Amino acid sequence: MIIMSLGGIPFYLEQIRRGESFAAAIERLCFAPTGILYHEYNNLFQALFKNAAIHQQIVGALAEKNYGLSHSEIQEAIGLKQASGTYQRTIEELLVSDFITEVSPWGKQKRGTPELLVEIKFSTSTSSLNNHRPLTNVNTQLRPSAQRNCP
Repeated sequence: MIIMSLGGIPFYLEQIRRGESFAAAIERLCFAPTGILYHEYNNLFQALFKNAAIHQQIVGALAEKNYGLSHSEIQEAIGLKQASGTYQRTIEELLVSDFITEVSPWGKQKRGTPELLVEIKFSTSTSSLNNHRPLTNVNTQLRPSAQRNCP
């Protein structure tokens, strides 16, 4: 599970301490202000997109809902009065990079209809990243029998 969470990247895996539980390692690496992955969410958007702020606003608006939003709802949520070329380009970039997907409600098959919903493709909401509470308050050390399997 930890290998999948860290993408199998050897450098990140080397940061796990002997005997440290999965929850404690993720807490320390991803959510502690000194964690090596703490700023990764912002860094990812900055590295991928020229105008990362609007990309993050759109993903943030989608992450606030348990279901998709129409384009007009997204525009309202991010403070746009009407669709612009920048908005359209941003949506297309997020679609191509697989951050979001467009789905047609039942019976509506044409792309670009006002009824079209845009949904976020990853499950971690940006609000949970920004307003994180510790994952666990339990003892962060593994039982001695489990430590034998740790690197």
